[in-house]
Amino acid sequence: MKIRIISIIILTISLYAIALTPDGNEISISKYNVSEVSPFNFLLDYQVKNTYDYDMFSKINITLPFEKYLLNGTIEHGTLKEKDFLFSQLDIDLNGNSDIFDSFKVILTGNKISIDGKQISPLIKTTANSQVLIPFNNSGDFNINRVSKKGLPFTLRKISSDPLKITIGLNTNGDLDFKKFSNSLLLIEIITSDSNAEKNLLLDGQKPFSGFINDQNITQGEMAYRFFIVKNVNIKEKTSSGTIKIEKIQKPFTLRVSYFFAISENLIILNSKISRED
Repeated sequence: MKIRIISIIILTISLYAIALTPDGNEISISKYNVSEVSPFNFLLDYQVKNTYDYDMFSKINITLPFEKYLLNGTIEHGTLKEKDFLFSQLDIDLNGNSDIFDSFKVILTGNKISIDGKQISPLIKTTANSQVLIPFNNSGDFNINRVSKKGLPFTLRKISSDPLKITIGLNTNGDLDFKKFSNSLLLIEIITSDSNAEKNLLLDGQKPFSGFINDQNITQGEMAYRFFIVKNVNIKEKTSSGTIKIEKIQKPFTLRVSYFFAISENLIILNSKISRED
């Protein structure tokens, strides 16, 4: 078993280095245009570019987390508090001891972060050139973290410094859901304060998964609704294009589109576009 785990670690490190090294291959959202059909209906025209050998990687699966909450906030004085967790106006029992009055020391050293003395594994790693999703840890389990054995499972989505800010994904009921999809995948997100969108919104004719987000770069820290769907796209001659219907919602809203392509099941390159529709 130890030999197998070591092999997984070596393979992941090797592939991660390949993915972040300029080799003439790229993925990108090369076209992104939103048009208004009516006050409640919109069209997203997109094109993705993928210069990897699509057939070589087409059988690899993409595993994505479906967290109910994506909570983003500043770590003040190096402390993460359960009360008003990440300034989301939510109280989160992170260590599972049945109260919401605990706090945890957060230390960032280089690109590594620890919470309450425990090393936290990021779900997404970022460099100047690429973002890479890593859905599994070195033991082959889903890439989730806990501050204690009974603690709430969470993902570490994003880290930024000066000041230190983090994005944590979780569900308040304790469970975290990961779903598996075929390779070459679009994720289309609508972020809005419109409460009616939860019962009305359709994306590509589908009822979307619903959750919440308070990302300061998108919502200025206010809690908003987050709706998303996933859509497989087939690459032909290194591109794929299409149109997504966005129905039964009104401006303003934020649209974020992400393209995922796996070169291994634990190394998924991604690229995103975001726009504010006012």
